Amino acid sequence: MVNTGITFHIASIFDTNGLSLEVASLVLSLMALVGIPISFVLSFVLEKVKI
Repeated sequence: MVNTGITFHIASIFDTNGLSLEVASLVLSLMALVGIPISFVLSFVLEKVKI
C-alpha cells in the first residue's frame, strides 16, 4: 500500500523536495526495472521454501 502511494505521488514528492520531474521519472523507471525481476525471484524462492 505504501509502494502504491509513492508510485502515484512520486512527482509531487520529488517536486516538494526540490528535485526535477526528470529525476522522478528516472527513479520510477528504476523501481519498475528492479521490482519486476525481484518479484519473479522471490516468488520462485517462496515456492521452494516451506514456511
